[in-house]
Amino acid sequence: MVIVSNRRRLLYYFAPRAGLAELVASERLPVDSPIPRSWPARLVRKPITVVWLSDLGELTPEQAAGAAMVRPGVTGTAATLARITVSVPDAQYWTRWAEWHAISRHWQEELDSDAGGLSGRWWVVSRPIPASQWVKVEPRPAGQSANARA
Repeated sequence: MVIVSNRRRLLYYFAPRAGLAELVASERLPVDSPIPRSWPARLVRKPITVVWLSDLGELTPEQAAGAAMVRPGVTGTAATLARITVSVPDAQYWTRWAEWHAISRHWQEELDSDAGGLSGRWWVVSRPIPASQWVKVEPRPAGQSANARA
């Protein structure tokens, strides 16, 4: 088995700004188990419980407009999203993690489609990420104007 790790690179967690204060107060980024609407419930055998991160520090135009997910189950616009930068030693590249955990190629393609083709930029951590591993909390993603359209 080959695990591609991030070796403490900076990764990014995007979250709705409306819940940022609560997230910061919790002092941890929680694991999620999002099931995309496009996946039939009968096919989901085992939930995916990980923290979803991105190696893209800025939103793509599609994400900034709310047309593509920033992480599974989460969309927003540049005006409604916050960014938390983290440095974790155990993040694993999503596609490698998915293969190792027998996530079917069909499911991976469905998720990638829902993400506007950006799932190849995702990394996962299979535990909550404590605030001690946060580098920076920004109420608006870097490079995103306060005047960005919602």
